[in-house]
Amino acid sequence: CVLGREWEWQPFMKGLPSREIFIAAFLVFCAIMVLAAIALAVSTRVGQVMTLLICLAALVVGIVTDYLLSDLAQTSPLADIAYRVLPNFSFFWVVDAINNKVVIPMSYVGYVAIYAVLIAVAALLCGVALFQRREVG
Repeated sequence: CVLGREWEWQPFMKGLPSREIFIAAFLVFCAIMVLAAIALAVSTRVGQVMTLLICLAALVVGIVTDYLLSDLAQTSPLADIAYRVLPNFSFFWVVDAINNKVVIPMSYVGYVAIYAVLIAVAALLCGVALFQRREVG
């Protein structure tokens, strides 16, 4: 109670972005973390240009994975394996939900963050395995 009135936070929060903007930024950070892990893993074997091309291909494949393989994964075992192995970047894109004024639950953010960490760790472990066999020097 300030001077006999209830404290109101709305005047102070007027210029700040909503909570969903910070969630979207965090999820984009998670997507960048996955791409960085893929880039690091690939760069142990190939040059700079090929690393960029492979990362671009991983991003494009990751964006269209859900669209191309979600329905096909229910009928084909090979498509199901590809759907589970390829990184799915549509999990990180919540702009459509924000535009439609949908509240993004924190449980979703947690699951996607865990997914991002698991994919990044898997990519880094592949990078370690690729680097083990490389002749340095």
